[in-house]
Amino acid sequence: LVAHKVIVCPAFPGTGRSVYQGHLFVNDALLSESGMENHPLTPMTDPDLRRWLVPQSAYGVGHVAAQTVFQGATAIKVALDAERLKGNRHIIVDAIRDEDLMEIGRAAKDLKLVTGGSGVALGLPANFGCTPGTPAWQGQPGQAIALSGSCSKATRGQVAYHAERHPAREVAAADIIEGRVTAA
Repeated sequence: LVAHKVIVCPAFPGTGRSVYQGHLFVNDALLSESGMENHPLTPMTDPDLRRWLVPQSAYGVGHVAAQTVFQGATAIKVALDAERLKGNRHIIVDAIRDEDLMEIGRAAKDLKLVTGGSGVALGLPANFGCTPGTPAWQGQPGQAIALSGSCSKATRGQVAYHAERHPAREVAAADIIEGRVTAA
Protein backbone atom coordinates (compact mmCIF):
# COMPACT_ATOMS: atom_id res chain seq x y z
CA LEU A 1 0.00 0.00 0.00
CA VAL A 2 2.82 2.43 0.76
CA ALA A 3 3.73 3.14 -2.88
CA HIS A 4 0.12 3.74 -3.86
CA LYS A 5 -0.87 6.70 -1.73
CA VAL A 6 0.19 10.31 -2.00
CA ILE A 7 -0.08 12.99 0.66
CA VAL A 8 -1.43 16.23 -0.77
CA CYS A 9 -0.76 19.11 1.62
CA PRO A 10 -0.38 22.64 0.22
CA ALA A 11 -0.30 24.14 3.72
CA PHE A 12 2.44 26.34 5.16
CA PRO A 13 0.92 27.96 8.24
CA GLY A 14 4.06 30.02 8.86
CA THR A 15 3.33 31.86 5.60
CA GLY A 16 -0.43 32.03 6.06
CA ARG A 17 -1.57 28.91 4.16
CA SER A 18 -3.46 26.24 6.07
CA VAL A 19 -5.68 23.30 5.23
CA TYR A 20 -8.64 22.56 7.48
CA GLN A 21 -11.40 20.06 6.73
CA GLY A 22 -9.90 19.69 3.27
CA HIS A 23 -10.27 23.41 2.51
CA LEU A 24 -7.31 25.66 1.72
CA PHE A 25 -7.12 28.98 3.53
CA VAL A 26 -4.85 31.95 2.79
CA ASN A 27 -4.52 33.76 6.10
CA ASP A 28 -8.11 34.09 7.31
CA ALA A 29 -9.76 33.78 3.89
CA LEU A 30 -10.85 30.73 1.98
CA LEU A 31 -8.72 30.18 -1.12
CA SER A 32 -11.68 31.18 -3.29
CA GLU A 33 -11.86 34.55 -1.53
CA SER A 34 -8.13 35.28 -1.30
CA GLY A 35 -7.42 36.78 -4.71
CA MET A 36 -6.57 33.35 -6.13
CA GLU A 37 -10.06 33.18 -7.64
CA ASN A 38 -8.64 35.69 -10.16
CA HIS A 39 -5.46 33.71 -10.88
CA PRO A 40 -4.62 34.19 -14.58
CA LEU A 41 -3.87 30.51 -15.28
CA THR A 42 -5.72 28.47 -12.67
CA PRO A 43 -8.49 30.46 -11.01
CA MET A 44 -9.29 28.83 -7.68
CA THR A 45 -13.03 29.29 -7.30
CA ASP A 46 -13.56 26.46 -4.80
CA PRO A 47 -11.50 26.08 -1.61
CA ASP A 48 -12.33 22.35 -1.23
CA LEU A 49 -9.21 20.59 -2.45
CA ARG A 50 -11.07 17.29 -2.78
CA ARG A 51 -13.53 18.77 -5.26
CA TRP A 52 -10.62 20.24 -7.26
CA LEU A 53 -8.69 16.98 -7.42
CA VAL A 54 -11.51 14.53 -8.19
CA PRO A 55 -12.10 15.68 -11.80
CA GLN A 56 -8.33 15.81 -12.41
CA SER A 57 -7.56 12.24 -11.41
CA ALA A 58 -8.61 8.71 -12.22
CA TYR A 59 -8.02 7.87 -8.55
CA GLY A 60 -10.05 8.54 -5.43
CA VAL A 61 -9.33 11.51 -3.20
CA GLY A 62 -9.35 11.04 0.57
CA HIS A 63 -8.86 13.22 3.61
CA VAL A 64 -7.04 13.08 6.95
CA ALA A 65 -8.66 15.54 9.34
CA ALA A 66 -6.88 17.90 11.70
CA GLN A 67 -8.11 15.94 14.73
CA THR A 68 -6.12 12.95 13.47
CA VAL A 69 -3.08 15.05 12.57
CA PHE A 70 -3.02 16.45 16.14
CA GLN A 71 -2.54 12.85 17.38
CA GLY A 72 0.81 12.58 15.59
CA ALA A 73 2.63 10.63 12.91
CA THR A 74 1.39 7.16 13.90
CA ALA A 75 -2.26 8.25 13.75
CA ILE A 76 -1.63 9.95 10.40
CA LYS A 77 -0.07 6.75 8.99
CA VAL A 78 -3.06 4.69 10.16
CA ALA A 79 -5.45 7.19 8.57
CA LEU A 80 -3.48 7.21 5.29
CA ASP A 81 -3.66 3.42 5.14
CA ALA A 82 -7.40 3.51 5.89
CA GLU A 83 -7.95 6.03 3.08
CA ARG A 84 -5.98 3.85 0.68
CA LEU A 85 -8.06 0.83 1.63
CA LYS A 86 -11.14 2.87 0.67
CA GLY A 87 -9.59 3.30 -2.79
CA ASN A 88 -8.18 6.79 -2.31
CA ARG A 89 -4.69 7.44 -3.68
CA HIS A 90 -4.54 11.21 -3.32
CA ILE A 91 -5.06 12.12 0.31
CA ILE A 92 -5.55 15.68 1.49
CA VAL A 93 -3.99 16.10 4.93
CA ASP A 94 -5.05 19.00 7.13
CA ALA A 95 -2.35 21.24 8.63
CA ILE A 96 -3.06 24.39 10.56
CA ARG A 97 0.20 24.66 12.52
CA ASP A 98 3.80 24.22 11.44
CA GLU A 99 3.98 21.46 14.07
CA ASP A 100 1.40 19.56 12.00
CA LEU A 101 3.80 19.62 9.06
CA MET A 102 6.48 18.04 11.22
CA GLU A 103 4.16 15.13 12.10
CA ILE A 104 3.03 14.79 8.48
CA GLY A 105 6.69 14.63 7.45
CA ARG A 106 7.32 11.84 9.97
CA ALA A 107 4.25 9.98 8.68
CA ALA A 108 5.57 10.30 5.12
CA LYS A 109 8.85 8.53 5.88
CA ASP A 110 8.18 5.52 3.64
CA LEU A 111 6.11 7.22 0.95
CA LYS A 112 7.47 7.48 -2.58
CA LEU A 113 5.76 10.82 -3.31
CA VAL A 114 4.53 13.74 -1.24
CA THR A 115 2.96 16.75 -2.92
CA GLY A 116 1.60 20.13 -1.97
CA GLY A 117 3.33 23.33 -0.98
CA SER A 118 6.88 23.77 0.25
CA GLY A 119 5.69 23.77 3.86
CA VAL A 120 5.12 20.03 3.91
CA ALA A 121 8.88 19.63 3.43
CA LEU A 122 9.49 21.00 6.94
CA GLY A 123 9.00 17.57 8.44
CA LEU A 124 10.96 15.58 5.87
CA PRO A 125 14.63 16.22 6.87
CA ALA A 126 14.29 14.17 10.06
CA ASN A 127 13.56 11.15 7.85
CA PHE A 128 17.12 11.45 6.56
CA GLY A 129 18.86 11.88 9.91
CA CYS A 130 18.75 15.67 10.04
CA THR A 131 17.56 16.84 13.43
CA PRO A 132 17.33 20.15 15.28
CA GLY A 133 20.85 21.14 16.16
CA THR A 134 22.25 19.86 12.85
CA PRO A 135 24.24 22.72 11.33
CA ALA A 136 21.97 24.80 9.13
CA TRP A 137 22.57 24.95 5.40
CA GLN A 138 24.71 28.00 4.70
CA GLY A 139 24.29 28.31 0.95
CA GLN A 140 27.01 28.20 -1.65
CA PRO A 141 29.08 31.03 -3.10
CA GLY A 142 28.69 32.02 -6.73
CA GLN A 143 25.97 32.83 -9.19
CA ALA A 144 22.41 31.70 -8.66
CA ILE A 145 19.09 31.70 -10.43
CA ALA A 146 15.60 31.88 -9.01
CA LEU A 147 12.76 30.38 -11.02
CA SER A 148 9.12 31.00 -10.27
CA GLY A 149 6.29 29.11 -11.88
CA SER A 150 3.53 30.62 -9.80
CA CYS A 151 1.26 33.35 -11.09
CA SER A 152 -0.32 34.16 -7.73
CA LYS A 153 -0.70 37.78 -6.71
CA ALA A 154 1.83 37.32 -3.91
CA THR A 155 4.41 35.68 -6.18
CA ARG A 156 3.97 38.31 -8.89
CA GLY A 157 4.64 40.95 -6.22
CA GLN A 158 7.77 39.14 -5.05
CA VAL A 159 9.04 38.79 -8.61
CA ALA A 160 8.39 42.52 -9.29
CA TYR A 161 10.23 43.44 -6.08
CA HIS A 162 13.20 41.30 -7.09
CA ALA A 163 13.22 42.58 -10.68
CA GLU A 164 13.47 46.18 -9.44
CA ARG A 165 16.70 45.29 -7.64
CA HIS A 166 18.34 42.54 -9.71
CA PRO A 167 18.60 41.39 -13.31
CA ALA A 168 15.45 39.51 -14.27
CA ARG A 169 14.07 37.82 -17.35
CA GLU A 170 10.71 36.30 -18.12
CA VAL A 171 10.96 32.93 -19.79
CA ALA A 172 7.97 31.19 -21.34
CA ALA A 173 7.81 27.41 -20.97
CA ALA A 174 6.97 27.09 -24.68
CA ASP A 175 10.23 28.87 -25.59
CA ILE A 176 12.22 26.31 -23.61
CA ILE A 177 10.25 23.33 -24.90
CA GLU A 178 10.59 24.48 -28.50
CA GLY A 179 14.31 25.27 -28.14
CA ARG A 180 14.14 29.06 -28.56
CA VAL A 181 15.67 29.48 -25.10
CA THR A 182 18.46 27.25 -23.81
CA ALA A 183 20.69 27.23 -20.73
CA ALA A 184 23.48 28.75 -22.80
